[in-house]
Amino acid sequence: GNLTLYTLPGDSWPDSAHEPHIKNLLTRKIAGDCFTTEIHLDNFVPLHRWQQAGIILLEDTSLTSKSLRLSIAFNDFFGGYKKDGEIIVQGVSSEGAKTYNPEEFIHLPLFSLNDEQKGLMQQNLRKSALRVEKNGTNFRFLSATAQVDNFAFREIMTREFNSFKPKYIGIFALEGFVDSTAYIPAHFSYFTITTEKCHH
Repeated sequence: GNLTLYTLPGDSWPDSAHEPHIKNLLTRKIAGDCFTTEIHLDNFVPLHRWQQAGIILLEDTSLTSKSLRLSIAFNDFFGGYKKDGEIIVQGVSSEGAKTYNPEEFIHLPLFSLNDEQKGLMQQNLRKSALRVEKNGTNFRFLSATAQVDNFAFREIMTREFNSFKPKYIGIFALEGFVDSTAYIPAHFSYFTITTEKCHH
């Protein structure tokens, strides 16, 4: 009942040594301009820097066009400050090859990875979900985490992306450009995209 993608090395966020690439990326064409898309993940607990899984919207399938992604991710980068690692919902937009300077427009901490809370955090990530609703140039981002299936989504942000016209949607798992064998599975238990009439 699940599609499993492992968090293999790669990223849509390039660095000085790597062009953007995601090994575990499944894409399909989007049939309309306005849509709602949603994924559910089972027991996805990223534990190493940049490990993540989620949804990516693309203008083409090359990863060099404009893109936008929403993911459940691990973060332990705090600009030199010492803090416990954290599980976050991350939103990243990119102008593509024109700039290669992505913007992290969502950084929502969900759980701290200190030892006292680790067990509770794993329980609450038995089920996690992400949703993106697009109406014209307006994008609404939602997330949910729970121990059981009857979770409630909460809105993270609504934002306009005026010049972004996604033609493809993908689901992905990655761990950034790291030399690591700490791959973990991302079990996708649900995926849907529903095209809708645009409301202006």
